[in-house]
Amino acid sequence: MTFYDEGLQPERTFLSWKRTLLLLAVASAVGARLTFEQNGLVALVGGAALLAAASLSYILVNRRYAAHSKSLKATQSINTGGTLMALVAFSMILLSLFALWFLVS
Repeated sequence: MTFYDEGLQPERTFLSWKRTLLLLAVASAVGARLTFEQNGLVALVGGAALLAAASLSYILVNRRYAAHSKSLKATQSINTGGTLMALVAFSMILLSLFALWFLVS
């Protein structure tokens, strides 16, 4: 008897991460666009950094999903790491600072 049901929990988590990263990319682009007139180059650099972080996170999510699926099929356990979570947390903090700068200036 196996406890691993292929496609359920890892798939839902994967899709949730993809939606989160899509929202992060959209918020980054909108934030850069809204603050460009006031802040110029800083807005472009901040937006580009956030878009790069969202893109890197997307790549890491795809690799993580593949590794989790492979691990579950082989051993029915998941080995997790904190790199992806740290990158997304950093991006959210940077986006929050970006929004705060927009509100203050």
